[in-house]
Order: sequence, then C-alpha cells, then structure tokens
Amino acid sequence: MDQILDSELKQPDECITYGSFWQRCGAITLDTLIIGVPTFAISYYNITNWKSIPLLVLVSLAGMVYKPYCEFQYGATPGKKALNLKVVNQRFDKADLTEIILRNIFQIVFPLMTLAATIMVYNSPEFQDINGFMEFGTLSSTSSKATSYITWMSSIVFIIEFICLVSDQQKRALHDRIGKTYVIVNAS
Repeated sequence: MDQILDSELKQPDECITYGSFWQRCGAITLDTLIIGVPTFAISYYNITNWKSIPLLVLVSLAGMVYKPYCEFQYGATPGKKALNLKVVNQRFDKADLTEIILRNIFQIVFPLMTLAATIMVYNSPEFQDINGFMEFGTLSSTSSKATSYITWMSSIVFIIEFICLVSDQQKRALHDRIGKTYVIVNAS
C-alpha cells in the first residue's frame, strides 16, 4: 500500500494543468445534482411507500456505477466535462478499467457495505411502519451497528482524501494515488 501511495508518477513532456480543488468540488456538485437528486427522490419514496429491496439494489448500483462508468467510457463524468476536466493515467493517457476501478474503490466498497446493512433494515419487521427518513435513520442506527461503523470509516477516508488533495501539488486525492490517475484540465 505504501508503494502505491508514495510512488511518483511520470511527468509528461508537455505542460499539464491539474484540476484544482475548487474545480473538482464543482464537478462533484454537478454530478451530485445529476445522479444524487434522482436517486434521493426514488430512495425517499422507496423508504416511505414502495419498500422494495430490488429497487433499493437498482438505485444503489446506479449510484455506484455512475462515476466509474463515465470515467472509463468518456474520461470524465458530466460534472468534470462541464468544468473541462478529465481523468488520465500516469502516462497522461485514457485510464484503463483497472485504473478506474481502483480509483473509485471507496465509491464501490462503502456503498456495497451500506447496501448490505440497508437490506438488513428493509428485512426488519419495524421497517414496514417507517414513514420518513428520520424514522428510517433511527431504525438503521438502532438495528444495525454496521451502519455506524461504515459511516465512521467513510468519514475517516473522506478526511484523508481531503488532506491528500489539498496538500498535493498535482491535486491528487488518495483515490487518485490508488488508481495511479490524475485529474487534469482538458487541453482539447
């Protein structure tokens, strides 16, 4: 792991501009509006009315696949494209599937763990009486310690990601280092 985090990536011959902290924040905000708002709305109605585990799985998978799919297929999510950013590998070429999956490992693993914990909550008898997110949150926290641990672990990773991003000259977060990728300003 130290080898992955400490390895120096090759510099290109040409001038590269790395995506700034604020550009990346803007891209995340746009992507959250694109995928987050619809999945939130569907999740809300699923929790309060439909109570469907297949729909829960489908919405969770859509959220997990959105970023890796867009970055692999197009080199950027719609949010990154709107801010003229793209994801590249250490050779400053299009990242391959392995690099993209490694780059998005936290956005795959934590949601999978959350999905498993949420399915357990959906299967509890008390879940049928849930009428809102607050009640669902209370039930989740009391019926499954896993949810608290997942939240705690993802919060620690978020802090490490932030520290890496703001302290790195090339603006690489932890996930960029793991995937051996950069986010750069698209010159073309």
